[in-house]
Amino acid sequence: PNQGLPLVVYSMTDSKDNSDDDTGFQPSASSERDFLSSVILSGLSAKKSPQFLSSWISLSLALDGRDKITKVVQYSSRFLGWYFESISRDTSDVAASARGISSVFASGRKTYRLGRWITEFAKAKEIVCRAKTVSAETAMSAGRRAGLGGYFLADNLALFLSSGRIGPMTQKNKKFSSSSSSISRLRSTQRLIQEWGMRSMFLSACLGLVLSTRAVVRHRAEIMNSQNIERKAGCNYGDDSNIKYDADGLEKMRRAELKKHFVLIVALVKSISDILSYANNPGVDLPKKIRGRKMSEGLQCIFSLISASTVLYNNFPDVSQKFVSSQLDRKIK
Repeated sequence: PNQGLPLVVYSMTDSKDNSDDDTGFQPSASSERDFLSSVILSGLSAKKSPQFLSSWISLSLALDGRDKITKVVQYSSRFLGWYFESISRDTSDVAASARGISSVFASGRKTYRLGRWITEFAKAKEIVCRAKTVSAETAMSAGRRAGLGGYFLADNLALFLSSGRIGPMTQKNKKFSSSSSSISRLRSTQRLIQEWGMRSMFLSACLGLVLSTRAVVRHRAEIMNSQNIERKAGCNYGDDSNIKYDADGLEKMRRAELKKHFVLIVALVKSISDILSYANNPGVDLPKKIRGRKMSEGLQCIFSLISASTVLYNNFPDVSQKFVSSQLDRKIK
């Protein structure tokens, strides 16, 4: 159950044209493809195989894992509802059933996020307190966390308001008023809170996109420089007795760098997917403001599923270090 995908590590010093170049590895078109495939395989090989039930059990034990599994069901059902509505009127009953399932799971997910805003605001405060100087990156990191906190706070408030038991009380019998005017005000307040929450989440996703893009570009420049990788591994080829040790250290360092790069790319993909998904929600409606009409609901569901998949990857259990070491030893030998 601990075994993952085969370990594949891309060698960044195999280019004959650049072997004596101190500036590091200069990628060609073919080497770019090899590099990207090695990044993907290194990232996937760091996780346990999805064919084992134990991997999914470990994933479901994490709160984010349960939330995103539920999100996959929610948006898959919503996508099916949109699809059956668009192809024919004869499938309206199937579409209604799919949308009903989506609505139930959407409401169920809200309970996973109770009190989550406290954690996010605390992380934003911690980022600011730990920073020696308030830089633009620090401000964006704290702003991203604060945006998430605002979204979860609005989501929690909307959940309580949806119960219909938070509103004006009648003075006569001290019971909650159920008049049409009070219900209308309650729904209007709930809708307004949800819209502000969507705007907060959209802002957080935009800040996340900037931070993720900078992180990917910065780390790619480091990982493509073979001299930096060798320096981090502490290689010393002057002593024959250290050759095996150096090869092992360099291979592990390359794998770690490629895995980190894949994680950064996953974060970038999540930010892009969140922006495209939340831009279509009420309160933001960016496509409608630009093009005069909303984005296709099916396309929005696809972006939401991609975003959920990135979180599922991050929470999927890692392969054991013992298995990784055995794969590295086998490759070196």
